[in-house]
Amino acid sequence: MVDAAVGGKTGIDLKEGKNLAGAFWQPSMVIEDTDCLDTLPDELFTEGMAEVLKHAFIMDTELFTVLKEKADNGHARSIREDPEFIEKMVAMNVADKVSVITEDTIDNGRRQTLNYGHTIGHVIERDSDFKLAHGVCVAKGMGIIIDASVAAGRLSASEAETMKGLIAAYGLPTEDDITPEQAVAGAMNDKKKRGDMISVIVVDKIGSSEIVKMTPDEFLGFLKAGCER
Repeated sequence: MVDAAVGGKTGIDLKEGKNLAGAFWQPSMVIEDTDCLDTLPDELFTEGMAEVLKHAFIMDTELFTVLKEKADNGHARSIREDPEFIEKMVAMNVADKVSVITEDTIDNGRRQTLNYGHTIGHVIERDSDFKLAHGVCVAKGMGIIIDASVAAGRLSASEAETMKGLIAAYGLPTEDDITPEQAVAGAMNDKKKRGDMISVIVVDKIGSSEIVKMTPDEFLGFLKAGCER
């Protein structure tokens, strides 16, 4: 509802990787009824929050602020009980996604920033034989990239702590036992690879992101430095 419902991207998971077969097909209309979220079990609702947090981190400081206020007040795990907040949150996320896809429909530019946490998350998901939920894997991927970004001097330690703390507050993990070597090998089969370069999405400060092109060796060094923090 906050991500895949908007954008016209369809995808099929293959044993080699996530969403490796698919197409862009824009709908005539998207209708979202937030009451439908009441039908979700808690674990599915929680994993969906990974995409919400992603939007906050890469582009939306206002969304980040409202999410953090809920967490600081101890209400992160009970937002389902606040339908007005849910409606506002969904609307903010849809507006964020629309602002990106209207600028870059087919994922050749700014739309790639929506892959924050996904480059590694997709590898974790694939290696679990798709048994781990997508949102859980994305959250882990974000956590790993956050650590690597701090080690590379691209993100302050204080903002990293805030970001990882917010992910945890909404019930999602930030760590995985995947090795840098496994992550890089998996990323070379991912749709975010362009030729011999991997598009790594990095948040330099909360609400701002960029696409960093890395060779496999550069990406490996980036991730290894994060593991040593």
